[in-house]
Amino acid sequence: MVGPVWNADLRGVFLGLEAGMQTADFACAVYEGVALSARHVLSALEASGDTRAPCLTCVGGGFRSDIWGQIRSDVLDRPLQRLALAEAGVVGAACIASVASGMNETLAKAHTPFSGTDRGWEPDPNRRAFYDDLFEIYLEALKTLEGLGKRLNALRA
Repeated sequence: MVGPVWNADLRGVFLGLEAGMQTADFACAVYEGVALSARHVLSALEASGDTRAPCLTCVGGGFRSDIWGQIRSDVLDRPLQRLALAEAGVVGAACIASVASGMNETLAKAHTPFSGTDRGWEPDPNRRAFYDDLFEIYLEALKTLEGLGKRLNALRA
């Protein structure tokens, strides 16, 4: 399933394969595919809120990779700032618990000591047109894959 398209019939594919492709090409395609999915989700979220985030804060193991961080910044066309903490889920739960217990008045206040960043990426304006075009192909592929996935599932049933 690819958010915001929650459809169990969707299947993953590599588009545009060529005989000379190497392992690194496939890794890049996976990085780009995940980033395009994030753009899809972010687009839907921002449309529903009628707002655009000027910068995104990120966390997680995938953001340990400078290459992947740069790809995501380029695809999303936003600066990204990586939180310095490693376990955001645990810290988030502790912040919620501190508000629920009365130790902190707000989540913003509880989170402030943990909001430092240690790395950032700026989108490369030279990659903008490429990733805009790739995003359109991604959206078109999703529509096609929905129908193909249903047909594949029917064959296997």
